[in-house]
Amino acid sequence: MPNPTTQEQSAYSDNKALPAVFRPSSLLSRPSGGPRNRFLFEDGRNQVCLQRDIPGDLPSGFARGRINRNCEEFWIVISGTYQVAIGTYAPFRATHGDIVLCPAGIPQLTSALEPSARFVSTGCDESTREITYETGSDSLPDQEIYVNRFLLENSFLSELSKKARRHTIINTDKNRMFLIRESPGTTSRPHWHHDFDEWWYIAQGKLSFAVGEESTKIQAREGDIVFVPRGFRHSITTADGEDSLRLPVTTVESARVYMDGDDSAPPPRI
Repeated sequence: MPNPTTQEQSAYSDNKALPAVFRPSSLLSRPSGGPRNRFLFEDGRNQVCLQRDIPGDLPSGFARGRINRNCEEFWIVISGTYQVAIGTYAPFRATHGDIVLCPAGIPQLTSALEPSARFVSTGCDESTREITYETGSDSLPDQEIYVNRFLLENSFLSELSKKARRHTIINTDKNRMFLIRESPGTTSRPHWHHDFDEWWYIAQGKLSFAVGEESTKIQAREGDIVFVPRGFRHSITTADGEDSLRLPVTTVESARVYMDGDDSAPPPRI
């Protein structure tokens, strides 16, 4: 199989997309004078990019915001601090490792309070538009209801993972995001997906992804994103030393074709 790449993917294609690992340490080491928004990959539902943001206070009263009309947007803070206002709710802050979900059809306004960066996942249908709106003062929804809530703090994810091995974090029309904790040495069953691409954010620990017919290894650590296109067999092993936390992003119907114990299973593309 082709070797995994750490470079940006070209536009989404069933036949050309390759496995990849995206490391913040490498992406953020590039000259700051480059583009603030760097495209990474598409998964058929979302476009994922690295967004750098410069400091700026969130204005009071009316300000330019944005609406994703047809799809949700979610992002993972990889450095710095953001102030975020969504709909009529009061602004809140998001820092390293936090996840922010901006639902479709609700205005949002985001400001970096220091030099900051985030992985941003948004829809592929170019439905975003700028608007003028006034930030609100309503209290955020019950923070105990974690599915589809606006802010998932890194500390909350860590505590949540101790209650059970697997939790649903995002559950919308287009995407599912899960939180999975695994102990050192644990390996998932090898499998592949015939109708969707999958990607993971590594929130804690070190993981080894065996991808393709030659089980080429992708080594990933905290903060990385790993992308595996449809048709590529893969399994995931937690490295020795500490538990791992990963957040896979899949489709609503995330069918798996397992490679062990089923002679009738169709073969993967690679």
